[in-house]
Amino acid sequence: ADYCYHSNENQNNIRKLISDEDSKGENYRRLKEQNPDLVGWIRIPGTPVDYPIMWTPDEPEKYLRTDFGGNYSLSGLPFVSADCNVSPMPDEKAYSNTLIYGHHMQDGSMFAVLTEYEKQDFYEKHKTIEFDRIYDDASYEEYEYEVISAFKTEIGKGFEYYRYADVEDVDRFSEYLENVETLNLL
Repeated sequence: ADYCYHSNENQNNIRKLISDEDSKGENYRRLKEQNPDLVGWIRIPGTPVDYPIMWTPDEPEKYLRTDFGGNYSLSGLPFVSADCNVSPMPDEKAYSNTLIYGHHMQDGSMFAVLTEYEKQDFYEKHKTIEFDRIYDDASYEEYEYEVISAFKTEIGKGFEYYRYADVEDVDRFSEYLENVETLNLL
């Protein structure tokens, strides 16, 4: 019961962050003022995935168990790996891969739905991931990504995808793609 209560409370707090009365830009500006660790917002339309994305390279796992207000939270918030560069301004180059971590909550919240990509019909309905990159000045850019692969792996065993934050080298990128293709569940 405690698990469900805290998870539900966290979901309600996240929903309260965005005001339907304000524009996306106004929401992001207000949220960036409240918490400068905000670097993005991720959505997978038609799923529960609709979350702020945090980044604290000096405290890599700060949001593992922390909510937007800095309080303890069982489910925390999705966050970008400290190994990634989420450049501070739109004209600066960011790394080619942005690794976003988040919990797989047993109540179906956070990133639990990602395991559904094993099913072809789920994949067909949810191929697009929307990501708004929010910059230090609270400006933002909207991106849409198409899911081209899904795979399961354990940290420390098998394919170490988290070691490919910067894959600008052609050979390293090819190595990354080969591993992704080999493990692809789609």
